Amino acid sequence: ILPADSRWCASLRERAPGRVCTVGRSMQADLRWELGESLPDGWAVRYVDRQLGWEARGRVPGLAPHVGEAAGMALALVGRWGYDPRAALDAIPSCRLPPMRMERREIAGVTWIDDSYNANPVSMRAALDVLANRPCSGRRILVVGDMLELGAASDRYHRQLGRWIRTRPF
Repeated sequence: ILPADSRWCASLRERAPGRVCTVGRSMQADLRWELGESLPDGWAVRYVDRQLGWEARGRVPGLAPHVGEAAGMALALVGRWGYDPRAALDAIPSCRLPPMRMERREIAGVTWIDDSYNANPVSMRAALDVLANRPCSGRRILVVGDMLELGAASDRYHRQLGRWIRTRPF
């Protein structure tokens, strides 16, 4: 199971010793997913599996749209193991996401988005996109801490992220 929209997909596919299923938003993906409307507790999604010949609509939990891709990867695997991916899709809304990973909290009428566990540049950008694009009737406030696991490249990644943040519509 490979991410169709990754720049590494073709290279990984060439090296794969067995059958491959690609999952992504591109029309070339074997299992294509489309993001629908944003819901209070997740996203509406549509999946089309060209290899196995099924299509279904469902809902995935979480604030970040990339959860749709993660669910698509799971559905691809379920289908290739011989189980009904539509039944699995029906169960996905009851999945609980890990704490401190795009976790939405309401405290005293204020909505907090906590994405503080083991942050990295990719997870930070995803969290910032959610912050910028979710409906908001008041102010948006961003609190950013260190991404301590980045090692020697830490300073460079923090500067890149700071430059990227300046371009966002907060």
